[in-house]
Amino acid sequence: MKIVKGFRQILLPAFLLVLLCAETAFGYTTTSYTVDVEVGVDNSYLFTETIDVDYDRPQHGIYRYIPLGAMEGQRSPRIDREWVDGWTYQVYEENGNEIFQIGDADRTVTGAQTFTLGYRMRIVDDKDTTKDFLYIDVLPTNWDTPIKQVAITVRLPKPVDADSIEVYAGRYGSETLDGDVSWDYDEASRTIEITGRDLSQGEGITILCDLPEGYWEGQLNYNWTEKALLFFSVIAAALMLALWLLFGRDPHLVPTVEFYPPQGMTPAEVGYVLDGAADKKDLISMILYFADQGWLAIEQEDKKTFILHKKSDLPTGEKKFARTLA
Repeated sequence: MKIVKGFRQILLPAFLLVLLCAETAFGYTTTSYTVDVEVGVDNSYLFTETIDVDYDRPQHGIYRYIPLGAMEGQRSPRIDREWVDGWTYQVYEENGNEIFQIGDADRTVTGAQTFTLGYRMRIVDDKDTTKDFLYIDVLPTNWDTPIKQVAITVRLPKPVDADSIEVYAGRYGSETLDGDVSWDYDEASRTIEITGRDLSQGEGITILCDLPEGYWEGQLNYNWTEKALLFFSVIAAALMLALWLLFGRDPHLVPTVEFYPPQGMTPAEVGYVLDGAADKKDLISMILYFADQGWLAIEQEDKKTFILHKKSDLPTGEKKFARTLA
């Protein structure tokens, strides 16, 4: 019993110390987190967030990470119109998040501080023609510390069925309402009010609501990019075809003019037909004819001397004047 008691005396303070370190690991506690959301009829969301923190040691400021992930089959939302009230800040995109870096690198702060920031989130049209829906994370699950108090107001552009509204509170992926979180919907003002206390680090709040088709009007889409892509694809194809027609085709083969004697006639006979006389040129052409037929061989001794070698007699079917000339 003494051993057990000794362990309790050691472990309990250690456990409390671990909890305390976890709460202050980032140098501050979050006393309240207030979110105001104005929902547009085009499925856009104007966020105003007021975050009250208490620094227990000098710090430069805070980071606010806004995930840019989307539900399956949807495009990532677009974030614009970012602003921060009264603080030096910069906004950039990194690792699938829109990041607000708030604070001055050359100045530190301590104690209670308030950060107020805003932005517009635009949801891209999912092209589902059967229904619309609302799905937004109104409190991030990636906040660095526990949150003592939460107050969220969401104003809708049109009435909705209260029974279709679902509010989830808990860690990432939760589909239940965990912890000390409650909500209410006022039909007259079309407003959802959510309050919570003592949320642990990593707990967030999400709203899901099924809506009738046509609830959203003029929603952000990328139809123009698809049309532009099609247009430029057609232009590129036409340009490639024109370049091929101008430079890519093989040149046309121009047939050469070739002359052949009429079938069954020797060169001497053709010469006689052309000018009506059998002259020396016609007879000399018969030498080439005999050589072409294989009956005669021509040997060139020098530039002007040729020797003719008879290889065989002309066949009996050859014309008489040719056999006499040979």
